[in-house]
Amino acid sequence: MNETEAQKHSGLAELLEALQDGYTALEKRDWERARERFLFVTDEDQDCAEAWFGLALAKAQCASVDEFSRARQRPGEERQRMLPAGSPEEERISEAVERFRVPGYFSEREIREMFGRSVPEYPSVTGSRRRRLAEERAFWETDPLISRAAASAGGDLAVTLRSVRERSEKALERSLAASERRDRERAEKALTDYHARMDAMERKVRDRHNAAMERREADYATACAILERGGSPEELQRAAEAFEALGKFRDSRQRAQRCKEEAERIANRKLRRFRLQKLRMIALGVLAVVAVGAVVSLFLSRLVLPQIRYASAESMRVSGDYNGAAKAYAALGSYRDSAKKALDSAHEAIYQEAEALLAAGDAEGAAEKFRSLGDYGDSAARAEQIGQSLLQERYEQAEALLREGDYDRAAVGFRRLGEYADSALRAQEAQYRAAELLLQAGDYDGAILRFEMLADYGDSAKRIEEARELRDAAEEEGNP
Repeated sequence: MNETEAQKHSGLAELLEALQDGYTALEKRDWERARERFLFVTDEDQDCAEAWFGLALAKAQCASVDEFSRARQRPGEERQRMLPAGSPEEERISEAVERFRVPGYFSEREIREMFGRSVPEYPSVTGSRRRRLAEERAFWETDPLISRAAASAGGDLAVTLRSVRERSEKALERSLAASERRDRERAEKALTDYHARMDAMERKVRDRHNAAMERREADYATACAILERGGSPEELQRAAEAFEALGKFRDSRQRAQRCKEEAERIANRKLRRFRLQKLRMIALGVLAVVAVGAVVSLFLSRLVLPQIRYASAESMRVSGDYNGAAKAYAALGSYRDSAKKALDSAHEAIYQEAEALLAAGDAEGAAEKFRSLGDYGDSAARAEQIGQSLLQERYEQAEALLREGDYDRAAVGFRRLGEYADSALRAQEAQYRAAELLLQAGDYDGAILRFEMLADYGDSAKRIEEARELRDAAEEEGNP
């Protein structure tokens, strides 16, 4: 053996030793040592398939072919996604809206909220597994280490590489097929559950519809009873409001108008009766004075006595005895301006009575007295002023109840004020806070009902969803 052949033999032995050291390092899981030895071999012999494959094993941190094969078969990170199993049944929901809504009692918005906008969905990892299979196929085609190993491999190593690839791809294909089967089963179940939920929700909507119809019938019957028995103007006005709230239901609009007309008729009749009574009293006083005057006039001068009586009436009027002044003026008949002053004094007497009632704290009685005077002086303005003061006082009382946390009574107080100031909004605020208390106390159904009565006030719709979620969560905790 010459020197050249000896050097070649020595170099080959060194490469074989380095290759063996690399695989020994793999067995000991010394990845850095294995990588160093395999790189030494590939630097000297770039066609050494075993060294390139060893580098692939070190990179994958696999100590053997079997471990590498198992690693290639693992599915990797699987991200579960929710996939639609079908489309929302919008047509069915629209049909339910047409069938079950009750204007003023059960709206389209409430029905749609009950059904929700969910779609039938099911969990799936098929996408992740499909991507993992594509990545595995790309790995065998594009990985630089495996590609170099496969290009140079022959014999047992070539068979091993093909076997590992086939096993990994087939394992991932089986995993993908299993996932696709589960997807079909889950999609079918999701559709079944969705239809069952829609059926259950339609039954709930039907129940709400029936309850709304009953409430509407009850409100109509109550308002009709008030109209038929002919209550006070205030009761008739409330009945008119109840009919107006019913909208186009039966003959509600016509009955609302009848209530208003009847309330106005009764109020006018009471006012006429009151004025007639006062005029009768004045007339009786006038007749009495005239009768006495007729007897006395036989003895006194027709000129002196009227002047004395007129001065006396004036004195009574100036001193504030308006009732006495009215009678004295009436007794003078057509003397000078006695008739006018008699009526003015009678009006002033009533005006002073109203002032006394107001000073005594009977604001409602005072307002009624001022209204009975019609256009006399500032009576109409005083009646309006007192009425506004009463409204403000009741408004402040409702506000106090709201601050004290008595939300139900506060809401009633504000509603009774009608359109005064922002009473309608404050009534909604009180109702909203009452619903909040129910929600905090765990009465989710009560809270949902209160929020639903608020329609579009504030974030009531959002709070309904929150209450429903809390109720569902509580039901799930109670029924594991």
